[in-house]
Amino acid sequence: MLGDRIPLLSIATLSGIYFTLTMTEHIASIVIAAATIMGIGTQVTIHQLDKATAKQCINHEWPATQHSAHMEWCATNNYPTN
Repeated sequence: MLGDRIPLLSIATLSGIYFTLTMTEHIASIVIAAATIMGIGTQVTIHQLDKATAKQCINHEWPATQHSAHMEWCATNNYPTN
């Protein structure tokens, strides 16, 4: 039946689309892809850093000589310390 087939884009169709883009469109697509990757990567990094900071504040993972400075920093930045 005619409705049983799902049309798929072929490599030839995709390459036809690719080669019809202007240089500006190529550059724009690369910039958008790079910005997306960097944006997601940055958010993941910030999340991991925040988790590590919270763990450090809870476990008091710093030199004993700097305990008061770190406790003050954790409290100032709203990280739990116990």
